[in-house]
Amino acid sequence: MNVADTALEGLELRQRMRNGLSWFYWIAGLSAVNTLAVVFQSQFRFLIGLELTDVIGSFVGGPVASGLSLGLAGLLALFGWLSLRGHGWAALVGIAIYLVDCGLALLGGLQGGFRVDDLISLAFHAWALFGLITGWRALVKLQRMRGNPLAMPPSSGG
Repeated sequence: MNVADTALEGLELRQRMRNGLSWFYWIAGLSAVNTLAVVFQSQFRFLIGLELTDVIGSFVGGPVASGLSLGLAGLLALFGWLSLRGHGWAALVGIAIYLVDCGLALLGGLQGGFRVDDLISLAFHAWALFGLITGWRALVKLQRMRGNPLAMPPSSGG
């Protein structure tokens, strides 16, 4: 592979990383809007926010639940910011949190009989999770290209 091909591959990986890991910002932003809608007793709500905020709200009410939900949204935004600056651990922790949230969305769908809003939520979760994982994989490949010793070794399985 020549220098031009390597540079082009690096640009493509960087774009894929940005596109994928920027999902943390969307997830955080939509969840923060949903939380503020609850605080201000609005009927408006995105179907595609974090399920964890609903769980928090069911166990802890009032301002504490709102604060914890906004804190969780802020934490995901922080993981996005850190991962876009090359901290793969932040991407993995954020993805793990979002994977738990995906499980909660699936459980909610199972309990609710998979209404249309449950299906939309599940589709969004799957799409966002795919984007996050794609972004993390691009980050790992970029780090490997740069000779980062903390990058995960290539898999032997292909």
